[in-house]
Formats: sequence, C-alpha cells, structure tokens
Amino acid sequence: MQQQTTLAWCQKAAEQGLPSAQVALAEMYRRGNGVAEDTVTAYMWYLVSEKINAEQKDEISAAKRQIRWLITTPPPLNLAATKGYLNTRVSHFG
Repeated sequence: MQQQTTLAWCQKAAEQGLPSAQVALAEMYRRGNGVAEDTVTAYMWYLVSEKINAEQKDEISAAKRQIRWLITTPPPLNLAATKGYLNTRVSHFG
C-alpha cells in the first residue's frame, strides 16, 4: 500500500517537473520497486530529469549507461535448443 502511495506521489511530482521525483520514479522503474520493471520507462525519466537536474547529472549518466546496455543487448541464445531445432529442420530434407 505504501509503495502505491509513493508511486502515485512520484508520478504526479515527476510530471510536474520535480527533478528528485523524476529520478526516484526512474529508479522505481529501473529496479521494479512498486511497479513492473521497465527499463525503457526508467531511461525516459532519466532523460527528462537530466535536462534540469545538474546536481545528480553524474548519477543519472551512470544509470543511463547501465540501462542503455540492457536495452540494446540481445538475450543470449539457447544454443542447445537452437541446435535441436536445426537438426529437426535438416532431417526433413534428408
């Protein structure tokens, strides 16, 4: 219940331009605290906050670098499943 109240407060304050609320909201989405983890939404709030929040610029930049890596790195392939799938497909032609 308290997480929902915190989320509602942060959301409202962030939308009104309060930098500390924007960073807090970004962190909530980044870590999945009180909301479903959503790195894209977290990254967006970091971008919004960064424009007006000089005090936390280094912290915001570091968080954005970590999220950018998560967003742009494809998940690892399951090589065993891929090999089994390919073997099945090849056997249909042989």
